[in-house]
Amino acid sequence: MSEWQPVAFLGARERPPDRLSHGREKELDDEDPYELVGVRFAFPEGTDGDRELTRCLVEEYALMGWRPERIRELFTDPRYTGAHDVVRRRGTEIVDEAITTVFGAGSEREEI
Repeated sequence: MSEWQPVAFLGARERPPDRLSHGREKELDDEDPYELVGVRFAFPEGTDGDRELTRCLVEEYALMGWRPERIRELFTDPRYTGAHDVVRRRGTEIVDEAITTVFGAGSEREEI
């Protein structure tokens, strides 16, 4: 075969070697320092930022098919800094409330 043919793998297409787009193949540029930068945004007065973050994270993982108990474990794992910080500040009740809101009543202690 003289022409490259894409290969389907789990719904993705492989790229030919001369068209790699992975970040490690990118040339270094002084204007792009590869620094991870966290930014905080102010919430409107009266908005509970921890509650909003918790609900958003629960929704995201629920949409990926995670069960309530697995999501709850994520919030108690120190490796998930943002989620874990909420539990350290506010306790697990805020997570249980978000899980109930997203999954409905009766989901508080559902098994994985």
